[in-house]
Amino acid sequence: MHAEKEFFQRQKVNFNILPAYGFEQTADGFLYIAPLLNKQFNLQIYIDMNGQVWTKLLDNNANSEYVLHMVDDAQGEFVGAVREAYQAELQKIADKCFQPDVFQNPTTQAVIAYAAQTYQDKPEFLWPKTPANAILRRQDNKKWYAALLTVDRNKIDLTNKDANEKIEIIDLRLQPDILSQTLDGIKYFPGYHMNKKHWYTICLDGSVEVAEICQRLDISYKLAKK
Repeated sequence: MHAEKEFFQRQKVNFNILPAYGFEQTADGFLYIAPLLNKQFNLQIYIDMNGQVWTKLLDNNANSEYVLHMVDDAQGEFVGAVREAYQAELQKIADKCFQPDVFQNPTTQAVIAYAAQTYQDKPEFLWPKTPANAILRRQDNKKWYAALLTVDRNKIDLTNKDANEKIEIIDLRLQPDILSQTLDGIKYFPGYHMNKKHWYTICLDGSVEVAEICQRLDISYKLAKK
């Protein structure tokens, strides 16, 4: 079997969802079998108890394992079709059965869960050089309504110039006239790396209640429609 990492980087499996998706529990993990290309292939997807994903693609006609889809240099229309079907199946499992595993703060995780439940949006990690940063965007017009970032605290809270600990923050949209009245340097800060006329920052360290952040996320989501 092949260890599959590409589709599951910076994500962790939700074991509670696997049975409903169709995985069967085994002695040491979960197994899912998906027919591909009109049942010419059976894709076995195994997830062990550490969350590692393993795959094995069986060619039903040849009664043997097929591996060319894993070979980058393998070209051709048929190989391309197999590779596309294989990747599509893994992407569906990543979308339905896994969740982000970058942000560790409970407040951040709660906000991410709220966005997923309310808007069916998951963080998108756009910058390979900064893998601890992500955005949330509307599905209809692709506009961002939140940025989730990991930064040094002293870049946000200027009263803590010596506090170079890493913290998680969220950037949100707000109307300019309301934003100027909201900034207080305690709970709400000028938008970090964003247009400070339209964006502001909240530290996801418990200084602001999750319920309030989610309400403000709703406002930002609506503003992103314009």
